[in-house]
Amino acid sequence: MSGSELLAFVRADPGRAFTYSVLPVLVAVAQLANSLVHGVPALYPGLFALALVAFAAVATQYHLAAHRVDEAWSPTSDQPAD
Repeated sequence: MSGSELLAFVRADPGRAFTYSVLPVLVAVAQLANSLVHGVPALYPGLFALALVAFAAVATQYHLAAHRVDEAWSPTSDQPAD
């Protein structure tokens, strides 16, 4: 996954990119901040945040691969004709 592919994915479908790439990380940060504010031991919120960040990474890779497949099978792609 390169930066240019990720930027192309964000430009092509910003809603899906935000939902699966950014939103879980924001929820993880909010969960950690909530645990710090309320004095909860950081073990379980930390594990939850780690799981959310891992989900965001895997979901982003999946949706990026789906975007590449959609572009490859698109009739308007920039591939040369045979």
